[in-house]
This record gives sequence, C-alpha cells and structure tokens, in this order.
Amino acid sequence: MNRSAYSLVLMDEVIQQIDELAYAMHTSRSNLINQILAERVQMVTPEMRYQDVFRYLEQAMEQLESMAREMEAPDLSIDKMMEYYEKSQALAKICQEKLGGYKARIAALEEGKETDFDA
Repeated sequence: MNRSAYSLVLMDEVIQQIDELAYAMHTSRSNLINQILAERVQMVTPEMRYQDVFRYLEQAMEQLESMAREMEAPDLSIDKMMEYYEKSQALAKICQEKLGGYKARIAALEEGKETDFDA
C-alpha cells in the first residue's frame, strides 16, 4: 500500500477536534484523517481491518472467559463441562491460528512485501 504526503489547509478548530479524538482513540492525527477520508469514500484501510481482527479476538476471549466462569459452578453437569471444554479448546485453537496468520500478514505489510490485507 503506497502512501503519499499531502498538505491540507484546515481550520485550527478542526485540527484541535481531530487531535482530541485521535488522542482518545490512541492513534495519530494522520491515521485518523486517513480513516475518516477512507470511510467517506467507502474504502477499507489496513488499520480498519486490524480493528476488526482485534474485535473478533476480544469477542472470542470474552466467550472463553464466560465459559470458564460457568465451568467453575459446583452444580455443573459433567456433560455440560465437557461441552464447554471442547468449545473452549476449539475457540482457542481458532484464535491462535488467526492470530498467527494475522501477525505474519501485518509484518509483511509493514515491511512493504504485501500490498493488500484481506481478513
């Protein structure tokens, strides 16, 4: 993915709001402006895909934590416990596979060896 530098003339108030929003989102001014413009023209950036990946992983972790809490219940049947265990193992495996693949893709993107990021 190529990047170009552009000079923009923006109102100081706009920049102040962008900076505050970027700070709250833990990103840079340039990245936020790029994201806003990409959304406006209905384009998906690698950063947006990264966010989708992390959201997926967060949801999977929440499911794992929920199952772990339920497995701690003293009145849980052995059948239900085995069901949760099998689901949690499958979910953990999927997360590890996805994370490993995404780490490799992200590294390739950062090194400029890959120009597209399809999740």
